[in-house]
Order: sequence, then C-alpha cells, then structure tokens
Amino acid sequence: MVFSGRGGGPSTPTSPVVLDPDPPTTSTLFDGDGEGGLQGDWGGHLWPDDADGVAPTPFFSDSNSGGGGDGGGDHHLTEEDFIAQFMQFIKHEKKKSEGGCGSSDRYSRTVREQLLSAMGGGASSASSAIMYDALDEKAKHYGIYIDCHTLLDGDMLLGHMLLRNPKEFLGLFAKAMQKVQDRLKREHTQQPLVVKPNVHPRIMWLPRANRKANISSIRSSDAGALLQFSGTVTRCGQLKVLEAIRYFQCNNEKCSATFPVHAAVNQAGGIIEAPTGPCTYCRKSSTYTDVEEDTVCYDYQEIKVQEQVQKLGMGSIPRSIVVMLQHDLVDTVKPGDDVVVTGMPMHRWGGIYKEERCNLETVIDANSLHVMNSSKLQFGGAATEEEIRAEFQRFWDTWGYSSGEDLRYTARNIIISSVCPQLYGLFVVKLAVLLTLIGCPAHVDERSKTRTRGQSHLLLVGDPGTGKSQFLRFAAEITPRSVLTTGVGTTSAGLTCSTVRDGGDFMLEAGALVLADRGLCCIDEFGSMRKHDRGTIHEAMEQQTLSVAKAGLVCKLNTRATVLAAMNPKGKYDTNTDLSVNTNIASPLLSRFDIVLVLLDEPDPEWDLKVSEFLLKKQMFGSTTGGGSAVTPTVNGHRVWSKEKLQAYIQFIKTRMSHRLPLTSAAHEVIKTYYRRQRGGNGSDTARTTVRLLESLLRIAQAHARLMWGTEVQRDDALVAVSIIEMSMNTGFALSENAVAHIDFPDDPEQEFCNMRVRLLMFLGLPHLISDEERAACNDDAAAMECGADGAARSNENGRTPPRTTISEYFSRPAKKTRRDGFDDYHQQ
Repeated sequence: MVFSGRGGGPSTPTSPVVLDPDPPTTSTLFDGDGEGGLQGDWGGHLWPDDADGVAPTPFFSDSNSGGGGDGGGDHHLTEEDFIAQFMQFIKHEKKKSEGGCGSSDRYSRTVREQLLSAMGGGASSASSAIMYDALDEKAKHYGIYIDCHTLLDGDMLLGHMLLRNPKEFLGLFAKAMQKVQDRLKREHTQQPLVVKPNVHPRIMWLPRANRKANISSIRSSDAGALLQFSGTVTRCGQLKVLEAIRYFQCNNEKCSATFPVHAAVNQAGGIIEAPTGPCTYCRKSSTYTDVEEDTVCYDYQEIKVQEQVQKLGMGSIPRSIVVMLQHDLVDTVKPGDDVVVTGMPMHRWGGIYKEERCNLETVIDANSLHVMNSSKLQFGGAATEEEIRAEFQRFWDTWGYSSGEDLRYTARNIIISSVCPQLYGLFVVKLAVLLTLIGCPAHVDERSKTRTRGQSHLLLVGDPGTGKSQFLRFAAEITPRSVLTTGVGTTSAGLTCSTVRDGGDFMLEAGALVLADRGLCCIDEFGSMRKHDRGTIHEAMEQQTLSVAKAGLVCKLNTRATVLAAMNPKGKYDTNTDLSVNTNIASPLLSRFDIVLVLLDEPDPEWDLKVSEFLLKKQMFGSTTGGGSAVTPTVNGHRVWSKEKLQAYIQFIKTRMSHRLPLTSAAHEVIKTYYRRQRGGNGSDTARTTVRLLESLLRIAQAHARLMWGTEVQRDDALVAVSIIEMSMNTGFALSENAVAHIDFPDDPEQEFCNMRVRLLMFLGLPHLISDEERAACNDDAAAMECGADGAARSNENGRTPPRTTISEYFSRPAKKTRRDGFDDYHQQ
C-alpha cells in the first residue's frame, strides 16, 4: 500500500513512502523502461520561468543543444516537470470557438477563465454583509472542464500521456491548477480572489481512438485508460459518504509520524484498516493510532448507464455498466438522462457475502459527465449547422415564390409525403404524425410559474391492417431519443419507474416514459393495457412529471415526452356510440390526447384498386412512396425527402424556433370562435371539449407554423389545427366519402387548401377573414355559393354565417353513389 508521508519523520512530506523494507528514495515518475516510461529527448517545449519563483530543472543536457553538460541527455521527467508543462498549457491555451463541441458556456471557456470564475465565486464583495466561511469553502469541489482536442493541439505528447495514464496525470494537472491559482491571486490583487483547494480537471470530448461506440465494446484490457461513451441513466443510487483517506500516527513517541491510508477503490464497500508491519519512518513500532479528526470524506454516488436502445441492432440486448461519481459530479443526473461519460474502466470486487461467490466486475470511475438532454443539432456527415440552414432556407425560398407563384403547400406536402412513404395515401394521418413530432416549446407563466406542456399526444384507433404500427416504428426511427414498447404485458412500473434493492438500499429504475424524457414514447397495442396501468400515466402525460413515493423514496421525475399510441377498437367500431365506449378508455385519459384519429378499413373499389396497384408496383420496380411513382420516390412529380433529411429538418426547426411563436389577430379569432362553438354545441363530445381542447389547438397551430418555416402563427395555421381537431372529434366523419384512412394527397395542393380555407371560414361564420383574391380563386361550388349573394343574405346583422350541423359538409364532396352501392359493385367485380 502506498502512502504519502506527513508530519515528523526522516523522509520529506512529499516523498512517496511504502510499508516496505526498501522504500523508494526518489520521486521520479515512470522510472525505468517499463510501460509508461518516458526517456530520451523531448524538445521544443517552453517552460514557465516563474513557477513558484524557481525555474524547473531542464531535462535536456547542454550537450544535446550544442553546449557542454554532464547529463549526456539521459534524464527522467519528474513530477515537477509535468506540472510545469501543464502550467504552460494553461498559460497559452487558446479560446475555444462558440458552438464547438460543448453546448454549455463553461465548455467554451479556457481553464484560466474557469479558475478565475471559481476563485471569485467564494469571496464576497466589500459591501456584502455575508461573511465568507473558509471552512465551508474548503469542503467545496469545483470541476474545470478541458477540451481534449485543445490539449492535444497545445501539447501532443502531454495529451497522449494523460490519455494513457490518467490516474497519475490527472493528479498532476490538479496540482498545476493549484499553482496557477496562487499566481492568479498575485496578479489580480484588486479582486477578492480566494484559492480553492479542491479543483478537479474534467476532460471532455476525447479523440476518436478513445471513444467507445457502446458499452458492450468495453473490454477488460481497457482498464486504466481514459475512455468516452454515451448512454442513458436507468438507475441512480443514494448519495453516500465515502471515507477516502484515514490518517494513522505511529505510537513510537520518538517518531510520531502521521501518514494517510487511502481507501481501496477496487473493492465494493471496503473498510480502511490500520496498516500492519513496522513503521516506514522509525522501523521500530508496529502499532498505530487512528487520527479521526483528520479523516477525509467525499460525496459518492453510483449510477447505472444503459446503452441507447435506438442505436442497437435488431435482437441486441442493451447492456449496462456501473459508473462511480465523486465530488462535484454527484447528484448531477437523474434517471432518463442521456449522458456522455468520460472515465477510467477498473476492476472491482463485489460484496462479500456468506456462501456466495465473490465476482469481479468492470466499473467506470467517472472523470466527467455531460448531460445531452437538450435538443441540439446532431446532423450526420460533414454538413455543418450553417450548411443545413442554407439548404432548408433555399428550399423554402424556391417553393415560396417559384415563377411568381406561392407554392408553399406543395412544398409542405413534399415533406409530409416523406413520413412513412411505404404506405399509400393517408394524408391526414401523416400530417398529424409530423405535427406531433414537431410539437412546440413549453410555456411557463411568469407569475405563477405554472408550466404548460408543449408536446402533443396522438392516438391512432383503427382496424387491423391500417398501418398503425408502421407509423409508430417510423416515428421512433427518426426521433433521436425514443422508446418503443407494447401494451401487452406492460405494467405501470414499466411505464413509469420501479424501486429495486441494491445491497441494503433501494434505488429507482426508470421506466419507458422517464427514459423517453424530451423524446418520443411509442406504445403499441395501447388497448391491451390494464385499466389500472393506464391510469398511472395521467400525470406523466399532462403535467409531464412523475411523483414517486416508494420504499421511502419521495421524489419527482421528468417525463417531458411525446406519446404516440395505437390500438384496435373494442370489437367492431360503432359510429353511433361515443369514442370512449369504442376504445374502452376513460374520459380523463382520452382528453389528454391532442389528436385521436379513427382509421376504419371499409370496402371501397376505387381506393382498393389504387392500393393494390401501389403494392404490386412496389414488388415489381422496387421502392415507392405514397402517392408517387413506383420507380423514383416522388409525389406530384417532385422528389420526396430521405429519412435522414426529414430527421435533420425536424431537429433544425426545433432548435431554430426554441420559443413559442406569436399569434396573429386572425389566428386568435379562428381558434377562439371554434372553441366557443365546440363548447356550446349540443352534440359535442363532453369528454374532449375541455380547456385541453383549446391548448391542443394552440399546440397544433404552433407546430404547423414551425413546419411552414414561419415566424408567427397565421390564420392558415389555425385553420389546419381546426380541421385536424374536427376530424379527430367527429367519429362519424370517418365513414364519409373522404374517410380519414382514404384521404390521398391532392393533385393541386394550393387549390385544395384554398377551397378548404373558404369552407372553414364560412362554417365558423368568419367571412370577413376571406380576401377578394381568395374568393375569386375558390373553384368549389358550395364554397362559392356561400361567398356569393345567397350567403350574404343568410348572414345575420353581425356579418356571421349561421353554423352548419357539422364541418364534414365542407370537406366531403357529393357522393356519386352510396356506400352500399359501392359495396355491391365491389363484390360484383
């Protein structure tokens, strides 16, 4: 066991001593030719000439540089040499550019700037009445974050030595930062700077050679090196106190030497015992006294990090590993966080129990921890954020005013057709899925600090074979953070969280909703869940938090996830009954879904012919897209986007529009009028016509404005939200000629939207929001009649058109034949 001497004794206080008959007599690091040894020439480095007022001893002899000398050039590098080299790096470190590897401000600052900030944080100003407590400050720990690429650029050899032997060189780096603090205090005499005794170098963003693709690739041969990997926190242990150092004093009165004994980190729950054998200093006494007042204790916590499921192949089981946190890293993460861990793998013996085998496991001694929950851009390839921005801006500039025409809705349909392109048609469903994935930022009230969720929830209710599960899997693939589960056999603990016993303590293990925080949670076969299990996700869907009170653990976890669920109706769907009866879902849970779409597979000869031709051409010519050619993925003659481009676009608009967009007066009037009409309707679904309906309208309108690359929520965005909510609430509309499952992409998107715009505004009694150009462009007979003299005569004195019975009258065209006639013709063919 290695000790560092302190107190009275023949050896110097800084000399390493061991309880061995022949202790080392030098402080040389990496002596000899063993692994990690460093001998020979190391030229081209400038050393600080004022480190502690004494220049370090040069390790090059004068003969190597042309002068006389007696060293012959064969010098070993000592600890002081490496400390001086670290100080030289801190002195000449270059400012990191904004928007680099780190997403936080602390990662873009140099070590010198971080040290100045830490030294100034503990001292109070002269006018402050709060006294500075040196004892409390002594116990604080500060992390100083260093970009490894910057270290390698400044000193290649020093960076490689740290990556190869992190245990020794991180300690030297910490000593160098202590000396830099002393120098900064002398330089900034006018500022009340205080030297922090506990500063720790945190290495971030390792080179590719030191990164692991997943936890499964960590091997026992990696022990002792510095590695980096990413994963999801699934379990957080309790905060504990680790007895790291205990001091012992020799009982020989003539010696009375005091030396520390460090805890064995390679043994779980190890206890520091008094050393055996003769004292290293006097070599006479073999008994020691524990100096309890000098015992050093650290904050300690263990977490379990699991591989990200979306990055694994089919059939792969996600592996997990224990990560040990100390000092300032403790209590910085919670279950469900995506983290990037930098640390040293090490072997640790498990707990010793009677009649049980003691296992040797691999754990990670964390050096730094970076939470990656924020929705930052993660584009693949060599494209930068500016290049992606320019490409999307060029796309909307081209379609916005192409050849003097406004073709924005044609461009929108190109993006919508990129959603689940293997399914034909389903325009409304694809639009709803896309708007659900985009969502909008959460709103926090300034006065009450009440948070209103920005994520939308979507429920697909339909017959088997309508493509519900394919939508869920496609959405999970294009979402960076997603969890896909099924309701068959899923319990409330699997969706929320569970308590597990680890040794003698209880720990929380995250469920699907917690793991999908700031992401997407897809639940297939939602109707197969038990009623009690479905009831446990009420708080997680609306308040987006999870209050836990299990096994003495009382806490609150974040579940800021979008829920995309799919289920089959209970038996045959009955359009004459309520939606809650057909789905067997209670009204409180049903009202939490912003959009509920009913997909019924009704016989339709014309639609069945289109679908069969689409599937057969796909087998003959290869990949196809919904509504496009069987050879080239197109829609209306235009090429659709790839899955990677669609994913990049969704992430980009979420980052570009990180705040809620303002509503125009026209959009405000449309949403207000529709909400009041729904609340006052006699045939409205009382389970869904709540205040949540108004919030759903705002969220969908915000999402459509972001989809359209807008800077504000306009009238057309509100009209799209009204149309989707109306199709979601009127279940009888699913059996009209234009059923939700049978709506195809329009041939002329601009004309189709113009007709829908006029119909909706006339239905809402808002003809004054229709411009003369829009009236002239409308080619629909029913809408034109409403806009003409007959419609004006029917308006009341306030200029409002009397409401119709249902909005489906403005969507469905006159049917050429009844559904029964079509059914007979279908069987005759």
